[in-house]
Amino acid sequence: MNSSNPRLARILLLVAIFAVYMPLMGGDFVWDDHLLVLENQLTGSLLNIPSMFMSDLWHGTPVPDADPGYYRPLMVIDLALTRAVAGLSAQFHHLHNLAWHIAAVLLLLRLLERVLKDERAAVLGTAVFALHPVQLEVVGFVSARNDPMAVTWLLGALLLLSPKNPSRKALIAGAFAAAAAMLSKENVVFAPVLLAFAAKARWGGWGRVGSHIAVLSGFGIAFGCRALAGVGWPAQADVAHLKAVGAPAFAFYLEKLVWPVDIAPVIHFAWLPAIPWLGAALALVLLAVMAVFGGALARAGLGFALLGLLPAWAAVAHVGAIVDRYLYLPMVGIAWAVAAVARRGKVPHLLIGVVLIWLSGLSMRQVPVWGDDERLWTASIDRAPSGYAKGALARWLEDHGRDDDAAYWYREAVIQPPMPFEESCFNITRIHLKRRDPVAAVRVGQEALNAGCAASPELVAPLALAQALTGAWPQAHRSAAALDQDPTGKAFVASLAASAAMGDVGPLSDAINSITLTQGQRLRAQVVLVVSTGGGDVGALNAALDAR
Repeated sequence: MNSSNPRLARILLLVAIFAVYMPLMGGDFVWDDHLLVLENQLTGSLLNIPSMFMSDLWHGTPVPDADPGYYRPLMVIDLALTRAVAGLSAQFHHLHNLAWHIAAVLLLLRLLERVLKDERAAVLGTAVFALHPVQLEVVGFVSARNDPMAVTWLLGALLLLSPKNPSRKALIAGAFAAAAAMLSKENVVFAPVLLAFAAKARWGGWGRVGSHIAVLSGFGIAFGCRALAGVGWPAQADVAHLKAVGAPAFAFYLEKLVWPVDIAPVIHFAWLPAIPWLGAALALVLLAVMAVFGGALARAGLGFALLGLLPAWAAVAHVGAIVDRYLYLPMVGIAWAVAAVARRGKVPHLLIGVVLIWLSGLSMRQVPVWGDDERLWTASIDRAPSGYAKGALARWLEDHGRDDDAAYWYREAVIQPPMPFEESCFNITRIHLKRRDPVAAVRVGQEALNAGCAASPELVAPLALAQALTGAWPQAHRSAAALDQDPTGKAFVASLAASAAMGDVGPLSDAINSITLTQGQRLRAQVVLVVSTGGGDVGALNAALDAR
């Protein structure tokens, strides 16, 4: 042991963790938290726990994806437990995420101490895992809790099962820990190989047969539960998508590891920025140097990191985006390699300490990004512009009553090359009617169609109404007639108004006669509002249509 005061090193590590992460406790729910946490019907009662084991991750949320391929019942149960204790307190949910991160940090520290037999080197390596800026997402984003959960359970399994002669109790506990890891997140699928790495590093063997049987038994439990729930493979994680995202994703992740300065929270493949090949090459050089200086233990750690990153490849292909949380498990291997280098003494510990201070400073600088959706999506737009981020920001702004700002970003999301963001296409004309500006609705609606937005009812029906409200009767009639569906009734009203304004009141009379008296009176009032004075009262019309 090279450390004269390992207890002090551990205390300093915990102080640094709290200094970096505690500001995140004041953050709000962001991104998918609104669906997975705030609008999740399953997590509202612990009586739903059996249902959590029989459904996919998104089953209790209002999302259209019927088969996302994510089976994480322990994650959903943990969200339910947090909600049962503290309701929908964002601060408590973030604190719960931080608790899982600290648990993973402490277990990693214990594992590295067992592997390296050098407490100071273990602390230095663990500090990289604990404080690196890419780790902020698992605390600032409540829905990323499954990453520290899975890694915590995995490290627990490795600690129990990697000794030369694990006890029967350790084998049983390790099997359940492996099952819990898999039931938290599927990225631990290479746990049997990771166990072999850990055992080889600890005592020179590849692990006892009983230890591997324990891991496989745990996985058998998890896969059996998944099969009973009927959860399949994630869509788009096929060979074609894997080939398309592979090299760019690894390049961005390599750069994030070695140069995490103002990193983008979300990099979307539909709007991919310049791929950092130079940064990736420099990262590979640095990793190669670590492999040489750190010896076999460092190479084992880097192998661990690669196996941890491979499952993220499928996740990136599925969601079409590069996000920091997919590096959480690979960072275990990076920490392992750093600790191995520190143990060999080839790199001064002081230099590693300086790097850790630099990483902590970068993390503190990045913390405000996770404060709320406005800051999250603004940072993403600044660092890796995409229609997805612009559309998400627009939706948040509208939900918070900032319709003028929302209208601007909906348009930006639609005209973002090389393609418009589909959900913003749905909102681009509606938001301007909401703002009582039909002239703008007509202008941006046509602009959206020219940019490549599909002529969907969500876009065209408000456009037809806006055309009618501006007195463009022939255009309104043509737009409304082009639609097969009109769930809001906007195109129907626009069509009747256009016909009446052009001298044909027959369609309006027929429509009124085909429905009840009250509905007919309301419909007539709506059409009159549109026709009167060439435009009518947009606010009154919106209220009338909402009452349908």
